[in-house]
Amino acid sequence: MSWESLVLPSELQILLIRHGRTAGNIEGRFVGRTDMALDNVGLSQATKLGARFESIKVDKVYSSPLTRAVQTASVIAQPVVIEGLQELDQGILEGKKFDELPSGLEPFFEAWKDDPESTRIPGGETLGECRDRAWDSMQQIISASSLGERVVVVAHQMVIASILLTAMNKPIRLSDEIKQKNTSISHMRYVDGELSVVSVGDISHLD
Repeated sequence: MSWESLVLPSELQILLIRHGRTAGNIEGRFVGRTDMALDNVGLSQATKLGARFESIKVDKVYSSPLTRAVQTASVIAQPVVIEGLQELDQGILEGKKFDELPSGLEPFFEAWKDDPESTRIPGGETLGECRDRAWDSMQQIISASSLGERVVVVAHQMVIASILLTAMNKPIRLSDEIKQKNTSISHMRYVDGELSVVSVGDISHLD
């Protein structure tokens, strides 16, 4: 069932949207908590996203506090900011391209490849910590919502991947398998106390 259909009275519909493009995305930087605004392409993506929602009733919009997420969310409605939706804290990687990183990080990257859930980025988070606060944020949103409503949550690649994988009972080390282009929409349903994934990565508004 398309998320654009009517919301059933027995469900809560949750749409997870990745923010629009930033210069950091196109430059291949580790962005994380770095507070970057949308670039011109990102603004265009957000405008197209907003146009898609013009005839869609949305009961509430939530967003990460980072500028790129708030800008994207605002094309739909003024968002309620939730701190726990911030992107993975990437510590000493923040703002750098891979070839700009300090030397000596090879053991970290090997450990992260094997076990990102418990491997800490130097000066930052583990992916498990990111997942836990993102999942707690989802529970907060669900508690503040009612069946029959449609809510939008605008966040970041790793945050959204963590939520989707947790809902699918899959390990978060599979985060690279969750394909999310900028402003992609992933559809979830909350029914009978269970959160399930309906679809991932819808970008038909960008065609």
